[in-house]
Amino acid sequence: MISEKHPAASPRFAQFCKLDELLAAELTGDAYLEPESRPDTAGWRAIPRTGWHLPDPGHVDNWWVEFKRPALQDYRRVAAMAVAGLRETG
Repeated sequence: MISEKHPAASPRFAQFCKLDELLAAELTGDAYLEPESRPDTAGWRAIPRTGWHLPDPGHVDNWWVEFKRPALQDYRRVAAMAVAGLRETG
């Protein structure tokens, strides 16, 4: 998990999980962010362009992505997506 230290009440984060044949990642959804920390309209357009799926209840209202049988380039891609997504959510 990568999380910002401030604001402590609702920090933005990216989290990752690696299972046998799955790499999953999530980025903080609006439900967990103070209004001033949420992506603006441009951010809402930019985040999916980097590869994130829209927040939904099945993913705890977070942005999400999954790679089945991930290869090295998938790890690089999800790292770049996390950086881009965190920039857009603040």
